[in-house]
Amino acid sequence: MRIIGITVLLALVLAGAASARTPTPFYAIDHHRIDTPKGVQPWLPTYSEDGRTIVFQSQLDGNTWIVPARGGKPRCVTCGFADRPEIHGGFTYLFPDGKRLFVSHELGGTQGVDSGPDADAWVLECAPSVRSCRTHRYLPIDMSEDKGSKFIVQRRTWHLAPDGVHLGWSEIRLDGSLMVVARLRREADRYVAVDQRVVNPPGPTGPGDTSAQGWENGSQLYELKSFADNGRSILALAERALNVDVLKIDLATGRVRRQTANPDWDEDGAISRDERLEVLYSWRTRHRLDALGTIPYIRGFNSYGLTAAVAPYYVSTWPGFQCDLAPWLLPGSGDGGGRLIGQPLNTYGHGLTPGNNLSGQQFWSPDSTSVLLQERTTQRPPAGVNEHVAQKGLVPNRVLIAHIRRHPTKPRRIRQTRVGSWASTPKAYAGTTDSNQTVTLQGTGGGSVTLSYRGTLADGTWSQTYSHYSEDGRTFVDGAVGAARNSQGVWHVDAGVRVSGAHTGRLTGNLVIGPADASGLPTKTGSMVATLDGHTTPDLPKLGACHGALPRRTPVRVRASRRGARVTVAVSAAIAGDRRPVAGAVVRAGGRRLRTDERGRARLRVPAGVDRVRVDAGDTFRRGAARVRGG
Repeated sequence: MRIIGITVLLALVLAGAASARTPTPFYAIDHHRIDTPKGVQPWLPTYSEDGRTIVFQSQLDGNTWIVPARGGKPRCVTCGFADRPEIHGGFTYLFPDGKRLFVSHELGGTQGVDSGPDADAWVLECAPSVRSCRTHRYLPIDMSEDKGSKFIVQRRTWHLAPDGVHLGWSEIRLDGSLMVVARLRREADRYVAVDQRVVNPPGPTGPGDTSAQGWENGSQLYELKSFADNGRSILALAERALNVDVLKIDLATGRVRRQTANPDWDEDGAISRDERLEVLYSWRTRHRLDALGTIPYIRGFNSYGLTAAVAPYYVSTWPGFQCDLAPWLLPGSGDGGGRLIGQPLNTYGHGLTPGNNLSGQQFWSPDSTSVLLQERTTQRPPAGVNEHVAQKGLVPNRVLIAHIRRHPTKPRRIRQTRVGSWASTPKAYAGTTDSNQTVTLQGTGGGSVTLSYRGTLADGTWSQTYSHYSEDGRTFVDGAVGAARNSQGVWHVDAGVRVSGAHTGRLTGNLVIGPADASGLPTKTGSMVATLDGHTTPDLPKLGACHGALPRRTPVRVRASRRGARVTVAVSAAIAGDRRPVAGAVVRAGGRRLRTDERGRARLRVPAGVDRVRVDAGDTFRRGAARVRGG
C-alpha cells in the first residue's frame, strides 16, 4: 500500500508539473443571441444554479424576466405585480431553491440617518417557483446592523453567495469604503442581514502601527465584485501602488492574493465554477490610466481620495460609459503579475459599446463554457427615460452569450460561506481617511514616508510625502502625492515624485476635477504623466467615447506541415504582446475538419495534393489560412 501511495503521489506531482508548463490557451469564442420583445432590454443577466434559466431585469421598466438558457420565448415574472419595488438598473439572482429571487438597486440611497428598516434590496418569494410564480410576496432585507457612529453615504453592488444564505455588498462611508458579508435570516415580515463582517484587508491597528501594508489597506476604494472559489473567497477592487486591480480574499483566513497588475484599470469580473478561467472587465490595451498605475514604488496610502477624485469623472455620465470597461478572458489565477493581457470576450463596432456585467460568479454558466455579456448601444438615450438609462445608455433587445469552445466541466462543490474571526464588524471598523492624524513610516530599505489625513471624504486633504523611501534598498522615492476635496465638491490631485536607484522615473501632475459645466458634465483640467525606466505613459484622457480603441477581431497565425498523409496544423494569436495557442479553432482541409486542442494543434489525415488549410477561430478572431509545408 505504501508503494502504491508513493506511485500515485509521484504521478500527481508530474501531472501538476506538466500542467504548470502548459499555458492556458486562447479559446475560440462563439456568440449566441436570445432575442427579447421590443422594449425589453436585458440588464445584468444571471444564470440559475442548474444553468437552465437566465434571469434579468428589463432596463426600461424594472420588471424581472426569465428565459431558457438554450433559447426560447422570454417570459415576464413580475409584470402586473402591484407591489413590485421601483428598481432600475439593479441586481437579480435566483436562489438555489428556485423559489426565491433577490432583487436590489445597483446603487442604494443615502443611509445612516433613517431609523427604520432599509429598502435597498428585497427577496421575492414565489409559489410554487419563480418559473411559475402563481402567488408571491416581496420581503425587504434589513441591513441596518451596519449602522453605527460612521455615516454611510451609499450601499452598492450586491452579490448573493453560491450557498444562497450569505449576501455581500459594498458601502461608501466618509472614513473609507467597506466590503460586508452577512448571513440572511428570514423573519415574519422581512429578511435580516445578520452576523455582518467587514472583509477589507486589515488596516493599521493605531497611530503606532508601522506596517506600510496596513496603512495602504486602510485607504482604498474597496468594492466587493464577486464571490469566488464557490463561496470560500471574494474578488475585490482595490489599489496596489495607485494601480486599480483585483484582489482575491480568502474569507476564512483573510489571506490576500493579487489577481491582476496591468497598469490600466481592472475591475469587475468573476472566476468560473471550475476555477480555471476568469472574466475581467478592464481598460487594458487602451492606456487610459497608466499614469497612475505604472510606478509600483509609490504606495496607495491615500488611494481612497485619489480614486474618488478620478473614477466619477469617467463613470458617472453617458459620455463616460461610452468608453466602459470591456470583458477579457484570463486564466483563473489572473494575469500573471501583469504579464498576460488576455483575450477579449467580445469585439465592438456596428453601433455597440461595452457594458460591464457587475453580477459576478452567476454570469458564468455552471459548466464553465458560457458567459453572459452586457451590451450597450452608441445611441444617445432619448428624453424622459429613467435616470439609470440616461446615465448608462440603452441596451439592445437581446441576451448575448459568449460560448467558449472548451469541454464542459463539472463545477466544484459549493461551500458554505464562512468568514473568520479576523474580520471586524461594520460598527467596529474604522478607516483612515477621517483619522485626522500624521504618521511617519520608516522604509524597510531606508528613508521614510509621512502620511497626513485631514477631514473626511466630503471635505478633506490627504498626502504621502517621501524622503528617500525604499522597501528593497535598491529603488528610492522622493516627493509627494496628494488629494483634496473642498465643500463645493471640487477635487485637486497633485503629484511630484522622483524615483531613483535601480529604477528611475517620475510622476508629475496637477489635476482639478469639477465642478460640472453648463451641460452638466464633470470637468477636468491639468495633466498626470508617469515615466519609468525610459517609458512615458499617455496623459489621462478627456471624458468621452473611445469607440475606435475598443477591442477588435484579432488575426490568427496558422502553420501547417505534412508528414505522409497527416497534416499537423498549429494555430496561435498575439494580443498586445500576449502570444498563446488558440484552442477550439476549426481546421478544414480536403473535406476534413477538426478542432485544435489545448496546445492549439490539430492533426488531420488529408488526401495527397491538398496544400492549403483554412481556420475558423470564432467571432473574436479573424479567419486564417496557410499553405501546407513538406511532403
